[in-house]
Amino acid sequence: ISHMLPRIDASNLKVEHLHDNLYRISLTMVNSGYLPTNTHLGTRNKWSPKIKISLELSKNQELAAGKVLQFIDILDGSGGSSELSWIVIGKKNESLKMTIGSPMTGSIGKNVTLQ
Repeated sequence: ISHMLPRIDASNLKVEHLHDNLYRISLTMVNSGYLPTNTHLGTRNKWSPKIKISLELSKNQELAAGKVLQFIDILDGSGGSSELSWIVIGKKNESLKMTIGSPMTGSIGKNVTLQ
């Protein structure tokens, strides 16, 4: 049964240099498990924890578009996905940390370098 549990992965992580110190970060969150990350009933009753996506910017970076902290209710099983993007102001080769997870799926961390 453990192979059926929800599993989150961040695929298609891309950093695009837009102009000077402006970068777009985009990714696709995918649930590769068979079961959804939450049930619709649990979401409707506000019982199920949401998937949390957070960015940790360095002191030299600023968010121009998007949110530092975002929540997603449900990713369907067997490949359910959600697209996310941010625009960050920062210097080339600086890094930021992204954390994605929930109590149902565990957490993953990604280090993103602006290039």
